Amino acid sequence: MITDLFMDGFGVQKFFIVNSMELALYSGGLTSGLVLDSGWDHTEVGAVNEGSCIDSCFQSTPIGGKHVSEYLKDMILSRKKK
Repeated sequence: MITDLFMDGFGVQKFFIVNSMELALYSGGLTSGLVLDSGWDHTEVGAVNEGSCIDSCFQSTPIGGKHVSEYLKDMILSRKKK
């Protein structure tokens, strides 16, 4: 596992793996909530309850900032052509 690689291979003493949705809520001082994470090439939404992700409440779509930027660029270019 990855923890073995870090601990045995690199001498790391402690290793903590956490979901980015949980960290997003913790950064706001919350342990429960709905997180919408829109990245460059995909968007994810998930529910976290008392610090644990609810797997059945997780969705991902292959639409992200790249697609929004391309769409807006195409809209601007199409207006210039008219």
